[in-house]
Amino acid sequence: MASVPSPVSSTMDVLESVLTKLDEGDFKGAINVITDPANDTAIKLQSMELVSLIANNLTDANAEHKPELYSATETILNRIAHKCSPPEVLYELMEKVRTTTSDDVFTSLLKSMQVSILRLPAKRARCLEWVFQTIIDYLDKIPLPDVLNKDMEEREEDLLECDESIRRLLQLYITLLLFLEPIVKQLGVPSGNVFFDTNLTQKNALICFLLRLMGKLFPVLQLQRIEQPRKTLRHPAKLPASKSYSIQVAEDLIRAFVELVKDPLFLLPYGEKRNNLLSKRKKDDSDEKANHDCFLYHETYTTEGFAMLFYLLLSEGLLPANAPQIYDRHYIFEMGLRYVVILLSGERTVVYFKGIRLAQALVKLVKDVGLSSRDLRAPIHSTFCEQYVRALERSGSVRNRDVGITVLTDYIHTFDDEGRYMIISHMLKTFDDDSVRAYAITVYKDLISSGMRDKMEETPLVRWYSGEVLQDMLTNHICVLKNGVKTDLIDNSYSITSALSALWVLLKTDQCNRSHIWDYFGTLEAQFLVELRKAIDLTRAHYKNEMKATAEDNNAQQGMEHAAEITVSTLNGELPPVLSKEKKVELCQGMLLRLDITILLNSRAFGRTETTNNVTTIPGRSFGSTGLVRQANETFDDFRAREEKKEQEYAKQQQQATGAPGTAGSSSTHTDTFSATTEEQPDPTVERTKAMILDAALAFVQSHGWSKQAIAKGAEAVNYPSVSHGLFPRGGIELVHHFYKQCNLKLIDYLKQETADVERVPNPSEFARKAIEFRLRLLEPYLKYWPQALGLMALPPNAPHSLANVLTLVDDICYYAGDRSVDFNWYTRRIGLACIYKTAELYMLQDSSAGFEKTWKFLERRMEEASLVHEFLVKSEDATHHLQNAVGSAFTTARNILGLNFDRR
Repeated sequence: MASVPSPVSSTMDVLESVLTKLDEGDFKGAINVITDPANDTAIKLQSMELVSLIANNLTDANAEHKPELYSATETILNRIAHKCSPPEVLYELMEKVRTTTSDDVFTSLLKSMQVSILRLPAKRARCLEWVFQTIIDYLDKIPLPDVLNKDMEEREEDLLECDESIRRLLQLYITLLLFLEPIVKQLGVPSGNVFFDTNLTQKNALICFLLRLMGKLFPVLQLQRIEQPRKTLRHPAKLPASKSYSIQVAEDLIRAFVELVKDPLFLLPYGEKRNNLLSKRKKDDSDEKANHDCFLYHETYTTEGFAMLFYLLLSEGLLPANAPQIYDRHYIFEMGLRYVVILLSGERTVVYFKGIRLAQALVKLVKDVGLSSRDLRAPIHSTFCEQYVRALERSGSVRNRDVGITVLTDYIHTFDDEGRYMIISHMLKTFDDDSVRAYAITVYKDLISSGMRDKMEETPLVRWYSGEVLQDMLTNHICVLKNGVKTDLIDNSYSITSALSALWVLLKTDQCNRSHIWDYFGTLEAQFLVELRKAIDLTRAHYKNEMKATAEDNNAQQGMEHAAEITVSTLNGELPPVLSKEKKVELCQGMLLRLDITILLNSRAFGRTETTNNVTTIPGRSFGSTGLVRQANETFDDFRAREEKKEQEYAKQQQQATGAPGTAGSSSTHTDTFSATTEEQPDPTVERTKAMILDAALAFVQSHGWSKQAIAKGAEAVNYPSVSHGLFPRGGIELVHHFYKQCNLKLIDYLKQETADVERVPNPSEFARKAIEFRLRLLEPYLKYWPQALGLMALPPNAPHSLANVLTLVDDICYYAGDRSVDFNWYTRRIGLACIYKTAELYMLQDSSAGFEKTWKFLERRMEEASLVHEFLVKSEDATHHLQNAVGSAFTTARNILGLNFDRR
């Protein structure tokens, strides 16, 4: 009778048999050895050795060159996982995961892990936690791209999925979701517990793992599912139906999470709890595992995972419709602010936009609740304000700042008047950053102005915007120079210009002294305005000397020492480069331009006081009588009258010079140039600055329309404070007129080119039609917003200037078409052509044809029908000078209104 082999020898026989058959290529035989029930006892005794040795066949080389061996190995490991102790199998598989660097091998090991986890006893939650930690460690081996360490705009984030590391991680996340699917289904079965169990269970270990997966990768991905307007919280719109891999993974992960946690908002307090525990741990160095709440364990990515969970639920609309609606909106708001702080506290600024969007969703949630100053007693509000503002300071992303400032303003307006005052006061007392102070001053100014508009004159203002409170704000926090006349005006230019703008608005709108600002204006004048003027003089003299010394280049070394005094903030936060002579001069000129804006605002504030209270008279200096102030407040009628006076003076000078009465100012010469009087001429430097700002503002018309906001953005684009829009008191119409003038100048260049090589235009009608078409095509980039411009031009105060623009346009076309006639038809032709231009312009606004083909056909028909156009160049030029002057004066005046003093020759 044959002897029965011992268990050890049987085990060795099984192990050797399987390995031998695999080496020989008998893969089916090897699988049968593991499948045979007679070998179950031996397999269980040595399961760890079996897993360790057999798993060695899982290599990339075998997957490529011996796919049958690779597949058989996967099958054998799965069979072993079905038969053997789950903890033992998982332990060996975790060891293999720790040593592998191949995603294919990792995926194969997950298949066997899944089988063992589904068989794992309920009490072995710690073992499951170890498995998940091993997976996290494997994911951590994959480095994130360096591009995440810099500021990124929206388009750059969209391209992140093209990065090799991100694409690899997303593929692994998709694999992990398949790996977790049956585990989630098994552990997601509702238990009989009424209360949420926070002890370490398999279910809670899985929940924490899902949170860590979210916190690992989601903060750096583009996960925006709902597109919200930059400047408002209203009407969010769904993005297109096509989804990125990032969004799909996020949705699937959230779906798995809410299958385990039916009430995800129950976890809201854990942001605050984890923060408090972390503070306590720093004090007494307590053991985190002593706490029985597994959601408070200090594991990597968990805190970020909580933040990303509520970002996706609240900001991206992934909160299930069947989630319990039992939570007060104010409670969600305050608990959610902690997660905003978490998202804004990291080093990667690419994460900040998610914090901003979460804040946006929270503010929208309570915008109708009406929060009071008592709510600000919660410490989270001061923490939120400070972290939020510092994040905006660190971020160089235009999108982050654009949306972030809007959300911060909406947050402030969520509170009552006292609450708004407390937030602004806190910002002014806490932050030294110039742009932050400028923002707070501007918001406070807008709140006061709004309060004055909304209340009747006899109704007193609320105490937070008037009386002693306003006096304290103005004298101690707004209208202050930190170091007196030695204050660096360039470093503090934004807050100073904002303070001047706020002061000017208050003085202008509160002539009844409802805010009592006139009671202490003498103090403001002495401590701020006069000192500011002295500081401006000193700074201006300094930069002029710098520019002069650099230009002369007397001492190169001395020039380098002086250049070092130009601060880093002067260069918008960048380290100063080695500057060439030309660059130093250009930089100093830029600083002088910024000082000119400050001078203008300072003069405007003085000018306001002079016209209201007549209190500003400083020996040796009359701030209120500058031409700049008068120009800013000048009416159109005054301007036109002055220009007509200049024209008459020029005519008189020409008459005296030629000795021939009636020849001066003749439109037959069509030079339009005259010697303007030097009195009240605008400062060329300021005019250049205004033109530069308006040129830059045109780029923002498509996002902000023809408005002060566009001008403010244009100012920021050329490194001027946004409050520089105060240079344009008439608002958006000045931007419209600037655009109209630029288009007319381009038209003149076109007309000159078309007539450069011809003495006489052969077909004036066709020439005029092409000129009008060229001029209309200049509107194409702004056509969507041109109806707003037409509305502004149609307003009574703007109509004369707008009419002058059109008359000048058609006068140029007629002139270059060859119309030098002086009879009455000279005038009627231009009016007729103006009508054709305006009707074609209106037709173009409604034309949806390709390339505006219908508009050009419409224009051609109108030109053919116009009898005035057919008469070009057929009238005699023999007419009296009297008729010539009478008819031409309208167009000459139009040019004077527009400041177009140039010679067509």
